Amino acid sequence: MFRRLAAASDGASWVDFSNAALGVVRNGTAFHCADELDEQFRSQFLKPTLQGLSAITVVGEISIVDALASLQLVLDRNGLPFFGEHYTREVLDRLEIGCAGSACMLPWAIEARQRCRDACGHWKIPSADNIIAFSSWDISCRDMNFLNAGKIYRADWGATISDGLKDLLRPLQQQVSRSMHPERLALLELLVAILLAFPQADWGIQGNKALSNLTAPPADSSILAACKGEVRTYVSQFPCMSCLVIFCQFRRRCPGVRLEVDFDNAWTSFCGEARCSVRC
Repeated sequence: MFRRLAAASDGASWVDFSNAALGVVRNGTAFHCADELDEQFRSQFLKPTLQGLSAITVVGEISIVDALASLQLVLDRNGLPFFGEHYTREVLDRLEIGCAGSACMLPWAIEARQRCRDACGHWKIPSADNIIAFSSWDISCRDMNFLNAGKIYRADWGATISDGLKDLLRPLQQQVSRSMHPERLALLELLVAILLAFPQADWGIQGNKALSNLTAPPADSSILAACKGEVRTYVSQFPCMSCLVIFCQFRRRCPGVRLEVDFDNAWTSFCGEARCSVRC
């Protein structure tokens, strides 16, 4: 019935229902027409959106701006806001972004969840104000090292970062702005710190611009391309489509850096702990 009545532009309903069905199946319970639903969701929504995301990560094929514009058209047609609790892990894997399976929790992700629970105190109805991230990194670039042993990030407009430098990681245009999400803030903090450690001439910028007037260097910036190391990010809620776009842009700008991402479903858990076991 759902497949017959749901509109091709109602991506929000499709992704919610498809994740619910997949969750039931993975728990060992039969779900009528689950295979057909999964197949249609993949062909109608997952495949074309994944193709758009993949185009953002490939250096030289198409500019970041053009790849974003092309993906924006796809999402404007299908209305897909995210891939949800189950499909997101598959998508991250296909984008070559490290992501543990839902049954396998890595040591860094265990610490991240605990730090986020400590920061939040108790479960709340998920919103932009209480979805948080925990990021850490160990990066080397030329003769310099950039280390973040672990830090909590909350939604923020990044007022200390110039608008030009915010274009390092461009968000999608969506009905509700996603530009303040903590995943973007964390990765922007890293990229800006790396760039500011080097002379502006190394960016390909002529002259010496004031910090407030700085603009993002080209996507193939030699400074960012020279970075090596690892970035790890945990988010208390599965990433939205705009945050996936941010991850793809980061991979394109820093191809030598391994990005690992983990997450939970903030509607059913409190940073990894079953919501039913948490006093609200």
